[in-house]
Amino acid sequence: MSCKQIIKIRISPDLNQKVIDAATKRKKKKSAYVRTQIEKPSLFLSTNLEIVERTIEENLSGIGFKINVKARLLNTYGAIEKDPEIIKILDDFLSEMRLILNLLSESAPVPAASVDSAMQYEQAKKTQLLTFALEQCQYENLVAEAKSVHMSMSRYIRYRLEYPQKYTNYDIRILRTKVHYQVYPVLSNLNQICFKFAESDISNIHLFITQINDLAGEIAILEQEIIQKMEI
Repeated sequence: MSCKQIIKIRISPDLNQKVIDAATKRKKKKSAYVRTQIEKPSLFLSTNLEIVERTIEENLSGIGFKINVKARLLNTYGAIEKDPEIIKILDDFLSEMRLILNLLSESAPVPAASVDSAMQYEQAKKTQLLTFALEQCQYENLVAEAKSVHMSMSRYIRYRLEYPQKYTNYDIRILRTKVHYQVYPVLSNLNQICFKFAESDISNIHLFITQINDLAGEIAILEQEIIQKMEI
């Protein structure tokens, strides 16, 4: 059985309401929200992650839909001639994936070794009790993080909650899953597309199929590189 540490600290009514509102917005329980916020901070730039999220949900999704349409048409009517537009669509998909990888390659500045002791929020009266549980490894990481910025653990937790991350490590793991959910159907549809072309009697179609397969291979490699970048 894993060992858990129960953390109890005092926070101000304003901070307590801020945490409740943020947890509600994210559809999380208060304690779960706190745990995601006090994980080790991500070194990805928040502005880059905003672009990554939009790219996944809008661009990759839109391009993937085009591939899906091509696959459905081929399944319905069969392959009559080569379709160069498929190559163009795949090139666009690869460009968006390369953009994501480049954005993830830019690291955020390492936080300063210490935080100004005259923090306004620390002057507020702390009348609300905040209680949550941490796994032992999470607790040890939290202690180390607080020590690295020369703060007590309770003060460090308040600091992290006062200045929450827009993208926590939990959010990054979600983004990583979203990448896979966009890539997997594209690769699956490409298998169907190649199969339909292979069934046709179009001359020299094997060269076209090879080109599609090569691009599919590049997509699969880029997916792995992106996922490895986002492993938290």
